[in-house]
Amino acid sequence: MKTKNISQWITVCIVIMLNMASMAQPGTLDPTFNTTGYVVKNAGDTLNVPWAVRATPGGKILVAGSLYDTSQHPKVQNLMVLRYNTDGSPDLSFGVRGMAGSNFNSYAQDLTLQPDGKILLAGASRTGAQAKDNLTVFRMNTDGSFDNSFGLGGMVQDTLGNFSTAVAVLADGSILVAGAGYTTGSPKYAFYRLVKYSTNGTPDMNFGNSGFVTMQIPNCTGAYILGMVVQTDGKILLGDEIKLGRYCMAMTRFNANGSLDAGFGVNGIVIDSAGLRNGCYKLAVQSDGKILVPAYVYTTDLLHPHYSLFRYNSNGSRDSTFHGNGCYIGEEGAAYDIAIQKDGKILSCGNYKNDSTAKRGVVARYLPSGNPDPLFGINGVAAIAAEMPSGFTSISVCPDGKVITTGYCHETVTPRFWRTSITVRLNSFGLGLDKRADEVSVKISPNPFREKIIVAAANLKGSEITVSSMDGRVMAGFKPGSDRETIHLGFLSPGMYILRLNTGSSSRAIRIIKL
Repeated sequence: MKTKNISQWITVCIVIMLNMASMAQPGTLDPTFNTTGYVVKNAGDTLNVPWAVRATPGGKILVAGSLYDTSQHPKVQNLMVLRYNTDGSPDLSFGVRGMAGSNFNSYAQDLTLQPDGKILLAGASRTGAQAKDNLTVFRMNTDGSFDNSFGLGGMVQDTLGNFSTAVAVLADGSILVAGAGYTTGSPKYAFYRLVKYSTNGTPDMNFGNSGFVTMQIPNCTGAYILGMVVQTDGKILLGDEIKLGRYCMAMTRFNANGSLDAGFGVNGIVIDSAGLRNGCYKLAVQSDGKILVPAYVYTTDLLHPHYSLFRYNSNGSRDSTFHGNGCYIGEEGAAYDIAIQKDGKILSCGNYKNDSTAKRGVVARYLPSGNPDPLFGINGVAAIAAEMPSGFTSISVCPDGKVITTGYCHETVTPRFWRTSITVRLNSFGLGLDKRADEVSVKISPNPFREKIIVAAANLKGSEITVSSMDGRVMAGFKPGSDRETIHLGFLSPGMYILRLNTGSSSRAIRIIKL
């Protein structure tokens, strides 16, 4: 028996040492990704502009956007899709040396994956003698070639819409695409375009008007980058920046059949003019139905936007429990995309600094209360090196919990210009231990443990407890019913874990060891 106990201790010590070697502060660059934590894609005489990033179930990373060939006049814009291996190297099995795309005017602003691994892209294209961009959805095979079983050569155009910026795959395999367009004549008014396709790219005749929904907000002269979420109840939520004399943030919700949801806002529409000018780009819906919107807000003048995050109730009203008034307005800058971690913490990406200086790409993390997460980066914000002016346009959470974001870098102010894309991977968990554990009177015993632990703290009741592995996987979650809680963890393998206590206004992390 004694020999067995010694062997267990040796095993635990080895596991702990291995974990200690791989730990990093949440929000720091992940050196296992291209050794630096980021990849810069130089494109020669082209402007390389990424707009979307997604991590595949296997951990590979897809980036989509466009290439502008500056050697031609006028400049030619081509669809661009990159795929990286988990270590940040180009995936040579994809396209040509890790890059796939088109040889005609086209681009992508969103991407998603089908269950079979095929890649769906939302964007725009102009083929043959077409004089304007058309709303387009593309489908690629897993090797980066266009899928000829979808539309015409892997592409479906909607000539009424001008561009699409969001795409989703529904449970039955059908495809939903959101975009916008402009009326002809003067003045030009903007409208939403929502299209539902079958798996082969033909319109779904049971949705909207023969597969299409067109909606115009009165007096709206601009509708820009859209975000879209298909809720668990099938309703379709769109986020937008619209121009009604000035720029405002807008959300619209449709029922699953394409009709407006009268129970959301006013006749299905929410317009929020929080500042002198504001707008949103993407959005996300929490498990409780509340809506998160990254945004920018001009508060005192029209020169300095602020990096912001809003939360709304499921009916479209502002959630007053979120940072006091439904929004968090931070430093100068703008937030563009959003993701929710498995533990409920909120990630957003964008840039800091205003419209007249070179920007700095940032990723921010918030607690469910709306307060910045003190365990992430510096006061909740992770920023790329100041010597590399940049901005992040899209964010995604990898299967192992790490954070991947993409955007542009090497920006110049005069003239406004960037040439290269950047893809960054950040550590999301690591230890992040609360050194003030004794001060805040969190007691955990026994530690190390075999089958169960007892957690005791003032105001423990009503908080949330998660137990995570060192690579960020949430192994268990609990909602204490009292200020002293017994937690059974005998199912865990021997090793080191992180117990996180989240009270809504604060977060604490404490190391626990399973024997």
